[in-house]
Amino acid sequence: MEISKHQDNQYTMLPKNSLLWALLLIPFVKPSYFESVESLDMAFNYWKVVALLILILFYCINFLRERKITADLVCTSILGIVLIISTIINEGEPTTAFNTWVTVVGFVALMNLMIKTEPKLLFSALLPVMEILVYANLISILLFPDGLFRLVRVTGWYTDSCWLLGIRNGQIAVLIPTLTVSIIYVQTRGKQIKTLIRSGMLISAIVTTIVLIDSGGATAALIFFPLFFLIPRLVKKTRVVSFKTACLFNLGFFVFVVLLRLQNVFAFFIEGVLQKDLTLTGRTDMWDNAFEWIMKSPVYGWGYEDHLVLASKINNIAAVTTCHNTLIDITYKGGILAVMCFVALLIIISIRLEPWKKDRRCSFFCYAVLLFFITAQTEGFLGIYLFMMLSIAYGLPELLRKTSSIKLKFKTR
Repeated sequence: MEISKHQDNQYTMLPKNSLLWALLLIPFVKPSYFESVESLDMAFNYWKVVALLILILFYCINFLRERKITADLVCTSILGIVLIISTIINEGEPTTAFNTWVTVVGFVALMNLMIKTEPKLLFSALLPVMEILVYANLISILLFPDGLFRLVRVTGWYTDSCWLLGIRNGQIAVLIPTLTVSIIYVQTRGKQIKTLIRSGMLISAIVTTIVLIDSGGATAALIFFPLFFLIPRLVKKTRVVSFKTACLFNLGFFVFVVLLRLQNVFAFFIEGVLQKDLTLTGRTDMWDNAFEWIMKSPVYGWGYEDHLVLASKINNIAAVTTCHNTLIDITYKGGILAVMCFVALLIIISIRLEPWKKDRRCSFFCYAVLLFFITAQTEGFLGIYLFMMLSIAYGLPELLRKTSSIKLKFKTR
């Protein structure tokens, strides 16, 4: 595909400096450990404010030129508004809701502008930032094998299995997006020695991290991730691996496991490989309690609540911020209205990726989304890293379109 000069220079009004975009990204992916250190936490918060102000300036410049706001940003903004209003109606924690969704919407806008300005900034700005997080986290695990810090909830529950990126089960939310972007980078650049070494080192660090933290969800993702490369080329050409497929598969998982509780079918894997019981370490009980409260406020949910209130409602002293299922979290916090916004976002992304389903990079990314969504059904990923995956998905056609003229080892259309 030949890129026209007009298309290639469409977003040249914004700077393409990788370091600048990396500096804007960093405060949005603040490591969990920094939240436990007051000075670091405050420094990153000020950094984020500065980044948001620069982002507003950039977005105004872009809007004056384009005169439009992208659909993913609109859907994310409406979702945030629904959750904030729900929180206010239920007299919850509006400050938490506001801060959370200003951050998420700001991050989506940042990803949106960055990919529009230069899609390859995914590799030169985002990927280095994520690599630093992964390597620094692994160092913290090696230096402090019993935990870098103790996470204590207001309910009295605590755990020492926390490192730079936070509690062990939540680290997969960082590892999957990082690994995904790294492999797409290799697929785009081709089999260059430097690229392969860089990606190989990152994969080794991620595998080592998952082995050391001993997280069931992360282990499952590690097992299933390589399976994409074993799928026959003929099957890939049927376009069976798509964003729509990933969403439908996860819907099926939600119905059969979360609603109908047919996980007994996978008992050999859950109990034998992941070393978990069939309640998924008490998650099914939390889901049942959450569903009872969802039925009491199905339209707009309960919003963001005090940690003690949520822990009391779902009857689990460890779960003060999440029901340990991202889709349930969306429904619990925002009801049917929030679910509609989220589904609309998924449909929009699916439509954008439809013409690119034969591109191997698109197929791989959709497979990674499938795995990310599966892990998100046993953890609470309603935050930056969920929307990082969705922002990349929305902007992926820009990258594929701009790099499709590069001589690659696989067909792009």
